[in-house]
Amino acid sequence: MTPGVTQAAINIMRATILAKAQAQALKFRAAAIIVLLVTAIAGLASAYIIGTPQQRRGKE
Repeated sequence: MTPGVTQAAINIMRATILAKAQAQALKFRAAAIIVLLVTAIAGLASAYIIGTPQQRRGKE
C-alpha cells in the first residue's frame, strides 16, 4: 500500500473510533438526564403527597 492509502485507512479508523466514543458518551448523558428527571419527578410527587409543613399544621 502507498503511504497515502495507509494514512487514509488510519484516518477512517480514527473517525470510526471517535464516532463510537461519542455515541457512548451520548448514551451515558441520556441516561444521566433520565435519572435526574425521574429523581425530580419523584421529589415533586413526594412533596405533593406529604405536603408542606404549613399544610400539615392545617390538617391536625
